[in-house]
Amino acid sequence: MDPPRTAACIDHCHHRRGGRKPRIVVKPAIVFVAPHRLPLLVGTVQPGALMLWWLVALSGLHFGTAAPPGDTIPPSLLHAPLLMYLAIPPFFFGFLLTVFPRWMGYPDLTKTAYAPVGFGYAAAAVTSWWGWAQVATLL
Repeated sequence: MDPPRTAACIDHCHHRRGGRKPRIVVKPAIVFVAPHRLPLLVGTVQPGALMLWWLVALSGLHFGTAAPPGDTIPPSLLHAPLLMYLAIPPFFFGFLLTVFPRWMGYPDLTKTAYAPVGFGYAAAAVTSWWGWAQVATLL
């Protein structure tokens, strides 16, 4: 039996991987292997961005720190629409792109069929955040 190893030893030795160095786990090709991966990735990034925005907004309200610009619409009124339109739909479509063909007896979707949906949601999210930042600076 091997002696117990410290956390530093386990992180730096390659005994569990057969001497190989660690590799990058997330590659662009992996995102397009299945129809649900890109929408779920977009849907996972959006709540993180929303939490960061909400943290900045609440700290600005309660502690007087720098708040997001644009006081014409209160952040409390933007919180729910941002969550409903930016975070939840990619999860739904990622699920539906995977199960609808199976439920209806069709073959699995090809990349040309499901990649535009994921790219569309990614572009919508980036455009929305960029657009709200631009509008907030104009107001």
